[in-house]
Formats: sequence, structure tokens, C-alpha cells
Amino acid sequence: DHFPMSEHPNLLVLSGGGYGHVPVPLWQKLPSGHWELYSVPRGPRPERKYFLNYVGGLSHAPRQLRMRMKAKIEEYVAAHDMTLSDSPELELRKNLLPIRKWRDGGEYPVFTRDSPNGTVSNAVLFYCSKLKKNKDVWQEAMLSSRFSLTPRGYGRTSYHLAEIMLAGLIPIHVYSDQPWVPYRKVFDTIGFHTDVAGIPELLDRLRSMPEEELAAREARARAHVYSHWLTRGMVDQLFRFMRGRSIFTEEESAGDLICQRLPKTITGA
Repeated sequence: DHFPMSEHPNLLVLSGGGYGHVPVPLWQKLPSGHWELYSVPRGPRPERKYFLNYVGGLSHAPRQLRMRMKAKIEEYVAAHDMTLSDSPELELRKNLLPIRKWRDGGEYPVFTRDSPNGTVSNAVLFYCSKLKKNKDVWQEAMLSSRFSLTPRGYGRTSYHLAEIMLAGLIPIHVYSDQPWVPYRKVFDTIGFHTDVAGIPELLDRLRSMPEEELAAREARARAHVYSHWLTRGMVDQLFRFMRGRSIFTEEESAGDLICQRLPKTITGA
């Protein structure tokens, strides 16, 4: 935490935490059974109960960034006749029943679209639970939402960004001094980034997003899961960046990791 890289200009640093030159995915560790946890069924739910969700704590960021993010969204919700809750609907919890049966050897779950005339939900969910029994609930909340917030934490990014990408969803990265997202050019075709002040303008953009764009962004997210966000793909992207070719196929390619300017401070706090 006390190593100013500006004093070592010949040192290239690849960083998942948010201080260096090349943003890479930040994983604490891939959870056991991660594919089943995040991708049942293959892709998000046809019906979206929530326009926007955040599943996580509000205290793990400098200058109360997450609290300020929530306050800004509460202002927007109140001004646009939307709803905000801190507990998932009972219908969302019902979705977990066929998933759990499938994991125990039952039939593959099938979810059907039942929102009338393709109506876009105006509900926003902020949910945080540290109980292990609720692990499936926050994952289902993500899959039942159109967009998922991933504000920065103590570092310039958070573990949740990788969780959203692995689920094939559209992330909204909220930053303080500068964004810290891996594969920036690819990311910008899938998700969005904003500071707290820019949240209202971005929400206007998201609420008017055509269904075709939503589907295309999610399709790109799912298409990059193996190649960019799982262990084998991350190793290959690192090798492509350093050596200009794939470690597995020898294909010549620089990959999608991008070098960017060194942040002015270590944490942006």
C-alpha cells in the first residue's frame, strides 16, 4: 500500500486491485461449482423483475462512495416513479426451487417470459446478506435484473465485477477518480462505468435502451466468459499481452488487456 510506482517508471504492473498500468480481473477465488452457480439456465432470466440491482455491502469503499451511490439512486427513483427495496420478492425466491432440484439430479429448469407486453420493470433492489443460506438469493437477484451495479471497494474495483461478467450480465462500474476495468475496449461493448455524479444521466440512458441492444450486450458478455473471465482464458490473455501470441494455440494476437495511465494515488481514497 506504500509503493509509489511513479518513482519506478521502468516497472510494468498488472493489477486487479486498482493501482498499476494494466487492469486484470480481480478474483478472490473461483467458487466451487462456479458454472452451475452463475449460469443456470445458460444466460439471464427471460423475465426481469428488477431494472437494477446491487447485491453487496455499502461500507467497503473510501469516502462513503457506496452510500453516496445509493443516495443518488434513491433520489432518481423518487423523481421517476420507481420503487426501491432491500428484500427480494417472493417470486424471485420461487425461481430457486427448480434450480436446486436440478442440482440434485432433477430436470433442467426452464423459465418462460411472463411480463406483459415486454414491460420493463421499474424496480430497484439493494440486497445484502452474509448468511450462507442466502447465497443463491443474491445470484438469482442478479440473473433477474437488467443491470447490475458493481461499485469500487477499498481498491478501484471489486470482486463483484468478475461475478457479474461470469454470469453473462451487464455491469455498471461506479468509480471515484478513474475506472478500473479489465479489457477496456471489450468491456465498453458490454457494460458501463460512471462516477456518482453521472449516475442519473446513465440511468436515463439505460431506461431507454432498446431490447436489441440489451440482448446484444448480454450475448457479448456470455461470449467472453471462457476467453476472458475463467482461469484458462485469463492466463491466455496475460500471455498474449506479454508475448503477442496464445499460450494454447500459438495464434498471433496481442489479446485484449490494455495499458493505461498510472493513477495519481495508490487507492484513490
